[in-house]
Amino acid sequence: MLVSSKRTRTSKRDKRIALSSYNILASHLKQNTGSNIRLALKNSKEEIIVPASAVQLLGDILKAMADGNAVSVVPHTTELTTQSAATLLGCSRPHVVKLIKEGILPYTMVGKHRRVNLQEVLRYQQRLKKQQKKALVSIMQLDEEAGLYEQ
Repeated sequence: MLVSSKRTRTSKRDKRIALSSYNILASHLKQNTGSNIRLALKNSKEEIIVPASAVQLLGDILKAMADGNAVSVVPHTTELTTQSAATLLGCSRPHVVKLIKEGILPYTMVGKHRRVNLQEVLRYQQRLKKQQKKALVSIMQLDEEAGLYEQ
C-alpha cells in the first residue's frame, strides 16, 4: 500500500509548519525516548495514541518536509517495475535489466514483467554508495601521495 506518492515541492508555509511541529516533537522525543504520544484531533474531543515507532517516523517526515524534501512512505514489501527501480537508482531501465541478468538484483516475474523488491534496490544502492566512497577516498590518497594537495 502506497501511503503517499505525491512528488510536489513542499510549500514555504508547509515548511514552516513542519519545522515548528518537528521542533516540538523532537523536544518530546528527547525527554520521552520510546514512548507513545496522545494527539488531540482539532475540532474534536477524540484523541489518538500514536506508537513510539510511528512518532519517530513522523519526526523524520516532518524534518524532511522542513528541509523542503518530498516524502514518500512505502511498505518494505513493495515491488518495483524495472523503470521505477531505474528512476530510484538514477540509471536507465536497460541497466537495471542488465543488473537483473547478472544476478546482482534478484527479481520475480509478474506475467511477462520483471519486478524487483524495493529493499533489494535500496541495499544495492547502499552497496554502490559504499563502493563510490571507497573509490573517492582511494583517489584522494593517491592525489596526496603525488603531492597534488597544497600543504
